[in-house]
Amino acid sequence: MRCSAIYLLICGAAWFAACKGDRPIPEIEIGDNRVDLRLQQTAIKNQGSRNTCISFATIAALEAAYLRMGYGHKDLSEEFLNYMGKNLWLHHNSSGRSLWSEIERKGADGPENQMAAFAGGGSAGLVRQMYLNGMKVPYETEMPYVFRESDFESNAHYFPYSDIEGKKQRNYSDFNLDTANIPHHLLHAAEFHGAFSGQFYEGSEARDTDLIESILRRRLEVVWDFAGRPVTADSIWRPAQEGEAAAYIAHAMLIVGFDKTDRDPKKHYFIVKNSWGRNERARSGQGFTYISYDMIREMGTAMAYIELPITNLQPWPELQVLGRYSINFDGHKGQLDIYHIPGYWKETELGMRDHRLGSLYVNGGIYRVNGSINGNKVTFYFDTADPNMQWDKLSGRKFEYYYHTDGFMAGFHTNTAGIQYAGYARKMGFWGDGASSPKPLAPSSYAQSAWEVHLGGWKGVGTLELRGINPNEGETLPFYEIEGDYSQRDGALTTFADASLQVPQAGDRAMLVLSSSVVTMNASLDVGHLTYSPGVMAGYEVSGDVRRPVVMIRK
Repeated sequence: MRCSAIYLLICGAAWFAACKGDRPIPEIEIGDNRVDLRLQQTAIKNQGSRNTCISFATIAALEAAYLRMGYGHKDLSEEFLNYMGKNLWLHHNSSGRSLWSEIERKGADGPENQMAAFAGGGSAGLVRQMYLNGMKVPYETEMPYVFRESDFESNAHYFPYSDIEGKKQRNYSDFNLDTANIPHHLLHAAEFHGAFSGQFYEGSEARDTDLIESILRRRLEVVWDFAGRPVTADSIWRPAQEGEAAAYIAHAMLIVGFDKTDRDPKKHYFIVKNSWGRNERARSGQGFTYISYDMIREMGTAMAYIELPITNLQPWPELQVLGRYSINFDGHKGQLDIYHIPGYWKETELGMRDHRLGSLYVNGGIYRVNGSINGNKVTFYFDTADPNMQWDKLSGRKFEYYYHTDGFMAGFHTNTAGIQYAGYARKMGFWGDGASSPKPLAPSSYAQSAWEVHLGGWKGVGTLELRGINPNEGETLPFYEIEGDYSQRDGALTTFADASLQVPQAGDRAMLVLSSSVVTMNASLDVGHLTYSPGVMAGYEVSGDVRRPVVMIRK
């Protein structure tokens, strides 16, 4: 079966030329009987004792794609590809059949992704995830490779594959979302690399030597998955004959050429880049490995290639949102685990729409969380009537929070009765409650008060000091206005602004307006007082093009 991504290249050759880098493009050999792409490959690597061949073959193909496009030698992170490939997984099969029934039986805390320290799978599928699902990777320096799975044992949340029986989603997220493994700088890396276009094959097409030759003649490497009993001690790997000793392996490699110049067809071979370090057995192999045509014809299971890489390297905004949050919505405190990017899997792959975001643990309950990430807006739902919410459903309380790279988000949620309440979620734990505001909440509750202000993107902590209230103002205006002063301290520098808190009669919602001669200090903030957290307000900026979260703690 063939699965391809189809793209409309409006400018054709002109577009291709515009996307080329400024580094020299290696000269390679392409002919009818011989293609050798070794000069456009990055260094041969060693996967160590882990079953991460699929990540190495995929990264090797991606690095080669950048090299042949004139972007030089890139060293990209195999560890990140393996890690996020496991974490972003949702339990389904390759034919697009939903396995939700298996998740449903496990309950609301049954695992639905994979433990990110584990390895295995298919490299051709990872290539497809790049051009179809948007998988991307940072540089190796952002997440260096871990050569032995046992190196993860120092993490208290690690458990081996032999111990997965009875483990819950929370156990998986304990490890997968641990900031020791995926620190802030990794999720917020400046440049992520991926595939713009490519193609995937499986079944008999992965054993079609003519097809593989035709792809190589286009100067494209082939990521190749295979399973069988190869004899690897000779200069050319070949299938073991009946009675011949050879271990069964499932492996992935990158095919980078072929040679049919010898008159003897038995001496024809493909050139592959393996991930076991340099192979010195192949004659003039330059550290690469040779495999026979019969091995391709007998053992191939799947293959793929990258046609064009992404050349507009940017951060990955949706990835930044992943993590474990302490969430406080209207005073209800819990744990929000965001381990998935909604929409990552296509409906044709998952068997239904992918709205999954993660899990919520609050008030002794466990709930699946679905939603969407649009820019820095995170919309999510959980439903007390349907704790194990299916991947495609959106029901229950609706949250609309805004995230900032400072590691927190804030906004409002709407309950099933249509009433809105303020709240926030923070990766670094809860902010403490503040001094209690006089109840019932009214405009007078805010007079003569001081607040600690955390506004996404503003360095340091702000201080809001409010003065008295005009008792007659609310008779003619829809709100009372309480004037005050705002200061923002960043090290030795303090910036000042005039402040106005506009409070309606109800008193639980307000608009904070900051105005200053310093342009960056001007903001209008929609905030609400949390009912069951003393002296805590939360919301977001409504002025400007980007809405930023804000949390205020009463002093």
